[in-house]
Amino acid sequence: MIYPAFPKPGDLIGICAPSQGVGHKLESFDCSLDILHQRGFRTKETASVRLNDARGGDAKTRGDELASLFSDIDVTMVMAAAGGDFLDEMLPYAGWDVLGKNPKWLMGFSDQ
Repeated sequence: MIYPAFPKPGDLIGICAPSQGVGHKLESFDCSLDILHQRGFRTKETASVRLNDARGGDAKTRGDELASLFSDIDVTMVMAAAGGDFLDEMLPYAGWDVLGKNPKWLMGFSDQ
């Protein structure tokens, strides 16, 4: 198993919406970002994160956005903005070769 370096203050955390956007709960999402920023982390969001859509956009876009964060050498860790039932739809587009070549921590989310 590959263990990437643990994120530390000053590192960039990439946030994507592999299942759904957070447009329906922006206040709590922004509070979560505030906590990360207060602890010294920087954040980078993909375009689908703030969508008010149960699917956070189409599957290919969601997969491409996840892969883009893994290919970004400045991103230390990737977080899912929200959980949901549609993650499996984007898996064919996740860019598994990119993920394998650029190991990073990946944190999922469940809002159940």
